[in-house]
Amino acid sequence: DWRYFVMAMVVRLTLVPLFAVSRWRFILRLSGVEERLSTLWAINLKALFMGLFLPSAQGADVCRIALIEKRHPDSSGVVGSTVFIERIIGFALLALWALAALPVLHDNPRFGAVAAMVALMNLAVFGVLLLLFLSRRLSIGGYAGSGLIGRVLSYLGRFHGAVVRFPYRRGLLMTLVFIGGTQLSVIVIVYLLFHAMDHPLALVQHLLFYPLIGALMIVPVPVGGFGVREGAFVWFYSLVGVSADVAVAVSVATYVVVTFVPALAGGVLLLWSSMTGADERVPS
Repeated sequence: DWRYFVMAMVVRLTLVPLFAVSRWRFILRLSGVEERLSTLWAINLKALFMGLFLPSAQGADVCRIALIEKRHPDSSGVVGSTVFIERIIGFALLALWALAALPVLHDNPRFGAVAAMVALMNLAVFGVLLLLFLSRRLSIGGYAGSGLIGRVLSYLGRFHGAVVRFPYRRGLLMTLVFIGGTQLSVIVIVYLLFHAMDHPLALVQHLLFYPLIGALMIVPVPVGGFGVREGAFVWFYSLVGVSADVAVAVSVATYVVVTFVPALAGGVLLLWSSMTGADERVPS
């Protein structure tokens, strides 16, 4: 049913960028950096295009850091840390979504395996958060020497310092609202695409499976997460009776809607920037 596919595309082109750009701008403001929504939207699209050629589904984040750092050289490390901050909070929220939705599989024979994955995801995310806060007094930049290694250590010191000094208490509620809005919008896209394939699954099932699929796609093996994503869709959705061909079809459709189409727009923006010689750096 193509109507559901169209609805999924509308959600991707409206709600997802609205929440995603707003959350980044909010985190940047809390870090002392002002930026326009339109600029952040363009950076997100360009990073998606560049990330198509990098390992794992998180390659675009590396490109986002590079692009925002180029634009704000006077805030080196600080602006890049905002991408990491939103990502780690996002993964923590995804882990909680999966934990809350876990009872939906309570009578499934493979409930134990899924429960172990959810537990491992939560332990990993919150373990990273704990290490970050325990390392507040660690000054990586203090070990900086001369040359390339010194510059790298200095940058890492500023990056780490910005992460641990971020005002989480003051900005956590709104950050969770924006990040939760982005995640739920993407999950609704998956929900709609299954409807398009005549498999109307309950939304709570996607709340359990999609966070786990997203966690597996961090693995930096295939370019763009190909193979890992499709295998994960097949395995997880087989637990609720979805055939492999439908799961792969929805996986590919999700990639097209969520990543590929916006990435093409990002490629056009990159081409336009190179042709016009537009400078990404904020004028001093």
